[in-house]
Amino acid sequence: MTKTKNVDVVISGAGPVGLLLAYDLSKKGHSVAIVDPKPGPTDQSRAILITSRTMEILDGKGLASDIIKEGFISSGMRMLRNGSVFGQLDACGDTSFPYMTILMQGKTEEIINKRLEKETDCRVEWETKLESYTQDAESVTATVKNIKTNEEYTIRASYIIGADGSHSAVRKCTPDWTFEGVAIRTKFILADLTLTADDIGSFSHRMNAFNLGNSRYYFLLC
Repeated sequence: MTKTKNVDVVISGAGPVGLLLAYDLSKKGHSVAIVDPKPGPTDQSRAILITSRTMEILDGKGLASDIIKEGFISSGMRMLRNGSVFGQLDACGDTSFPYMTILMQGKTEEIINKRLEKETDCRVEWETKLESYTQDAESVTATVKNIKTNEEYTIRASYIIGADGSHSAVRKCTPDWTFEGVAIRTKFILADLTLTADDIGSFSHRMNAFNLGNSRYYFLLC
């Protein structure tokens, strides 16, 4: 017999958005089930830029200081062509965080998950993915599966939240959500590197975009 868990909210996806929602809802007294097929917080950089408005929201949850402690503060962006600066943008604004905060997505996830585990009873069900869900006038019943054991069980909740990215299982399980649009073909590479140079310190206070010759490609150093 398939076991069933009853909660107020079920969240698919334990990235920064899903984790923050789980933390906030749990702190407000709601019961939350959150699932993600990953084995834990990502080990990749992915979304590294945290905007001023996002920092204001995190500050309201008591998380901004932890983010700043681990992150890198950027005062803006500088653009260079063949070694010479040809333009720059300064981060500014009427905010307590008038800068760009740079932090690996994995670190952001670790920070929020630690708070989730320390301050609430909610725990991420890692290596577990949303398979499907049905809904009626009063609730949602989600079927989830542990990808290691192949065990399936259901979660019954008042609400379901899709925080599972561009390939969202929540979206795909709802045929009416067609997500219409166009795909733009481009090349993008993200790498974590350690760079050394005599003048590397002069590049550390802002993001730098390098362009060589007439190339349409840029190398962005954060």
